[in-house]
Amino acid sequence: MRRTVALFMVVPHLSGGGVWPDFMKNHGILTNMTAANWVKADRPGGFGMALDFTSPDHVLCGSLSALDNLGPLTYAIWVKADTHPFTVTRMINKGNDDGFTLRDHGGSGQTNTFRFEREYATENLVRVPAAGLVPTGEWVLLMVTWDGSATAANATMYKNGEEVASYLETTDGVGAIVADEGNDLILGNRGAADRGLDGQTDYIHIWNRVLTRTEARFIYTDSILGNPGILNYETFAAPSEQAAAVAGFVHSQGVLIG
Repeated sequence: MRRTVALFMVVPHLSGGGVWPDFMKNHGILTNMTAANWVKADRPGGFGMALDFTSPDHVLCGSLSALDNLGPLTYAIWVKADTHPFTVTRMINKGNDDGFTLRDHGGSGQTNTFRFEREYATENLVRVPAAGLVPTGEWVLLMVTWDGSATAANATMYKNGEEVASYLETTDGVGAIVADEGNDLILGNRGAADRGLDGQTDYIHIWNRVLTRTEARFIYTDSILGNPGILNYETFAAPSEQAAAVAGFVHSQGVLIG
């Protein structure tokens, strides 16, 4: 496999103040956070710094046109949850409802797990894998791929490079898909800042395609060997397509504000 680029990536630098690599940056605002929120990345294969969140902390990345109405897509995030403070705790969010979240809801049996949701006019697309996949105090690499259709079964969830064995909820989207252009990309919370993550994140990536099972497994195994973040892989039919992908690449550098 050849390395290529993601549409969006957050890669904390060794110093904790910047990003890697240092080019084509889109600045995000680390809201309600200080330098103390940069902590040593102690995940398997980790190096440098991770971000430590406690609600209402979040990273406001703005509205990126490359991420508008995205689908197909792949999300990937290393996360270590200290607690599950809400029934739905936001990790990667575009607007108020859409996104890739942690899930802890005892009434539905959806405890210590994660969730993918995309907003539709009548009923949202939702997919939730089995309970217990995201225990507190443990680093896990969570991924979802989605082909952009209203069929929830076409959203595939991964933990540590392996597809999950079963799902607790698979709800198809009903009605027209709701456009999300103009909505901010928010990490660690949602727009209302009331569903904040309690824990740490490292190496967040978004692709505009469905990664294969082989790629998901390789990303995990390569990452735990200590390579710099989650590597991105794709084959292109022509160099011009590779150049177009590079031109579309953006990633976030956090700007600390108290």
